[in-house]
Amino acid sequence: MKKIAILCLLFLLNLAVGNAQNFPVGFRNVTFTAAFNNQSINARVFYPGASNTQNATVVSGTYPIIAFGHGFNLNYLDYIQLCNNLASKGYLVISPDVQNGFSVNHSDFAKQLSACITYLQSESNTTTSPFFQRAGNTCGSLGHSMGGGSRFWFR
Repeated sequence: MKKIAILCLLFLLNLAVGNAQNFPVGFRNVTFTAAFNNQSINARVFYPGASNTQNATVVSGTYPIIAFGHGFNLNYLDYIQLCNNLASKGYLVISPDVQNGFSVNHSDFAKQLSACITYLQSESNTTTSPFFQRAGNTCGSLGHSMGGGSRFWFR
């Protein structure tokens, strides 16, 4: 477990200081229904944008998807800087507003993170979506504390 944490930290440091192109970061607040339980999920999507504003146009290209899970008793918006950094490097980052407070379910959190990825993949196939043809085939999840631990529940 310690090796995995170190590798994740090195990955994030590489993103922060790497030579990848730096895009402006747009963001959108979205709501969608998770198929596994018909639950409505609110989330924020961070993406390479035409400007650093809400609802900015998504820059042309296809981008890997990252579902980001927040830590225990923390808010999904506590990680704006990290999500912005990832998006500026060319990722579609989606962070759901779920599993808040003290009564949480790690298995459901993993399913909600997975639903976030499914949502962006679906939006990439929807001609009326601002994310039309923007999601690449590569996707994954990452998180802090509970969000990182829930990653191991993925199927």
